[in-house]
Amino acid sequence: MCSSDLVDSRRDLLMRRSTGIEGVLLGSAEWVHLGADGAPGRAPRALVDAFPVSPPEPPVELPEWEEHAPDPILPFELIPWWTEMDPMGHVNHPRYVDWADEALSAWLASRGDDPLGLIPRAERVRSRAAAKAGDRVVVSGAKVGWAAHGAAYHLRMRRGAEVLCDAWIVRDHLEGERVFR
Repeated sequence: MCSSDLVDSRRDLLMRRSTGIEGVLLGSAEWVHLGADGAPGRAPRALVDAFPVSPPEPPVELPEWEEHAPDPILPFELIPWWTEMDPMGHVNHPRYVDWADEALSAWLASRGDDPLGLIPRAERVRSRAAAKAGDRVVVSGAKVGWAAHGAAYHLRMRRGAEVLCDAWIVRDHLEGERVFR
């Protein structure tokens, strides 16, 4: 079988320090389809057709927001479940977004506002360390500004004094700005 018969893909990753522009890690992974016998081979037509080639999309950017003095939200504490772990035994990006939303929702509920009215607009998570099942994680943060469609929040997740990640989220609400004032 010649290499032109193989269907392969490549995933590139660049990790940067939060305090600088220089790269810490640059890596790529090459993927190839393995048949039932474990040998590289052409992927079945149904699999190839399920993933048509498309031009790369531009990166998602957080919307601009007008900054104001931070308005703290109540700290929120949680313990990650085993079912939240990936095969490497740690939490991944989507779970941190869920925790940021849960902290914001708990804060809204404590003020008598409906947490079910949150509308996600944008988010960015910068990981520093991985949370694991059984860790005691505290989410704290503040509203830091106003975007075109909602309020901007910076939330930090910690395990003790160790920072796990920073999340910037922009959320709107079905009841509008009144909820975030």
